[in-house]
Order: sequence, then structure tokens, then C-alpha cells
Amino acid sequence: MSPVKDILVVLFICSFDHFAYGRRRNVIFRSDDPCLPNGGVCTKFNECPEALAKFRQNPSAYRPQLCSVESDVPVICCDRTPSALETPTAVPLRSAKRISKSKCEEYKASLKNVTCDHTQTGLIHGGQEANAFEFPHMALLGEKLSNGEYFWKCGGALISEEWILTAAHCINNDQPLTVRLGEHDLDDSLDAIPSDYQVIKVVIHPDWGKRRRIIVRNHKLFFQFGRDELGYHDIALLQLNQKVPFRYTIHPACLATDDDQLPQGSNVTVTGWGTTSFGGKASSVLLKVSVPLYGSSDCDALISRYPFALGRVYPEGATGRVLCAGKEGKDSCQGDSGGPMTIPRTPDSCLYTVLGIVSKGFGCGTELPGFYTKVSSYLDWIEGIVWNANS
Repeated sequence: MSPVKDILVVLFICSFDHFAYGRRRNVIFRSDDPCLPNGGVCTKFNECPEALAKFRQNPSAYRPQLCSVESDVPVICCDRTPSALETPTAVPLRSAKRISKSKCEEYKASLKNVTCDHTQTGLIHGGQEANAFEFPHMALLGEKLSNGEYFWKCGGALISEEWILTAAHCINNDQPLTVRLGEHDLDDSLDAIPSDYQVIKVVIHPDWGKRRRIIVRNHKLFFQFGRDELGYHDIALLQLNQKVPFRYTIHPACLATDDDQLPQGSNVTVTGWGTTSFGGKASSVLLKVSVPLYGSSDCDALISRYPFALGRVYPEGATGRVLCAGKEGKDSCQGDSGGPMTIPRTPDSCLYTVLGIVSKGFGCGTELPGFYTKVSSYLDWIEGIVWNANS
């Protein structure tokens, strides 16, 4: 018998002076035999994490039910019920992989033989066309007009077989919504084969649209400007009327997790069919822009520097829920709202990770950056709706 086993058996003999063998005396159970009516299983002591945790916490007070001894190792009744696994004394189990990460791996496997060119020299404000099918997750969100044409007002990203991620401020009335996938040039019916879907369910973040009273005090002067809508939680999910068949021209994007945080100055990509100048005409072709990401402290400092333009919208700063990106001459613009801020999973991959959602801007390509809803801060909410992760 090894020294470790010697010590283990001695500890058991000293500590378990009044244990019972099996369900009743003189009955011996082997490994994997049931030993409790609520799900206990005879298990070697060193293979039962609950028992190890309790024994280490207080060896003299722990009294397990002994099934037998196999190869000098005590076999105890290990409680496998959910309540036992959730007790504070249980050994912390490695957390399960997030469902969004598992889905991302599925998406990656289905695109393993497809490559994309991510060369970017232009921008949405000022304009460079994306390559056809370069961003297969891109969605257009619009309303059908009385003349049968569509008014495309926002962008979005396909994130599963039947859900689109977009901005909450894009949902502003009760008009039926249409989502178009696989589009590239709205004026060219031959360059792509897009698919239209109807939106059957809209889920807006419950904290979106909160307002606060704006008050400014200057010595003895007092001004009250009524109420102003805050910019936080600008995120929404749209459920489509049928599942989307994936192909290399229409394919979901991954969702950013805490592992996908980028350092300040990293270039990220924003795509959309928005205008190329403030108040200008919307682009008929999907455009892309590479913009530098602000650090969180710099984003907060910028908001503090402009209390009327930015502070009233983000009175608590970025607070981990907002991303800032862009610089003068490089920005998203009107009509890009709801579209994704992304990075490619690999340098030549057509699979992207959505870091942010185009939320607010103050002009286009000005000294102020664009503001984006930080997706990783809302993963629990997204997963609970899209994949029923909380049920």
C-alpha cells in the first residue's frame, strides 16, 4: 500500500468511526452501485469532488456512507444530486463554455474552406465598397412602403438561424419590418441573390429609452432642460419568420466575449449602406470603414469634455457598456445605425466577431468618434433570448 493510501485509509478509520457499510450493516456495494434513493452512487473517495471538499474543510466532522474498499481506496456514497453540486462546500467546477462560443465554433467549421480579403484603405464616410459577399452576416432592416418599394433605414447582423442583432433606436414605430440578407448593391439585381424575411418578434432591451432630467447649475443660475433620452442599452433582437439556410453568401457572425477585448488603437471594421456625408444620400452599395478603437478611459474623458453633446446622453460615462471608435475623417454615418462593429476571426476568414452595434454619432467624420453598444456586456441577455440559455 502506498504512503498516500495509508494516510487516506487511516484518516477514514479515525474520522468515520460510526459510518455504516452500504444501505444497512454487512451489505457491501461496489463502485457505480446506487446507494441513495435520490441519486447517490458508490464512488471512489478521490473521484467524488463533493466528498473531497467536505473532507478537506473539516475531516473530523465529515461522516460519509462507506460502500466498500477497492484496491485500498475507500468507496463512498457520493451524492450526485443537483443540490449537492450547488452547495458552497462543493469543489468549484469548471464553468461550461458559453453557448455563443460553441455556436461560433460551429459557424467557423462551416466556413473553413472559404476565404475573404480584408484589405481596407477607405471608409464609409468618404466611401470604399466592400467586396461582394465579404460580410455574409450583414442585414438590412426596412419597411415596405405603399408603392411596394422598401425604405431601408438601418443595418444589423445575423447571429443565428433566425435572429438579427441591431440597435434599439432603429425600432421606432409599429410598422411591419423586413430584413434582407445577402445583399450587396441595391441598384444591381444581378450582383447577388438576396433573401427577404419578415420580423415576427422584436425584443428591445428592457432598460433602453430611460430618460433623466437635465439640470445645469451655474453659480446662482438654474436651468432645467426637461428630460433627455440616455444612450445606454441601445440594443435589440429581431426574430425572423423562418430559419435562414446558411451558405457562404449568408452566414451568421460570432458574438464578442470578455476574451475578445482589444487594446486601445486597434482597428475595427464598421459596415453599412449609410450616407457618405452628413445629410447626404445613402449608399446603394455596402461600404466598409476601418476605425481605431478608443480605450475606455479615453472614452470616458471625451464624454466628460463635452457635457452638453455627450454627457447628457452618457451621464455615467462609458461604464463598460459603450465603445468609442473613429477619428476625424473616418467614421460611420447616417443610415449605418444598428450595423455591426466587427473583427475577423482570422486574417483571411469570412467569419466575424461582433464587438459593437452602431448607436450614436455627432456628425460624420468629425473630431468626435462614433459610439457603439458593447456586445459582450449584453451576452447573458442575448443568449437567454436567442438560445434560451437561461431556461
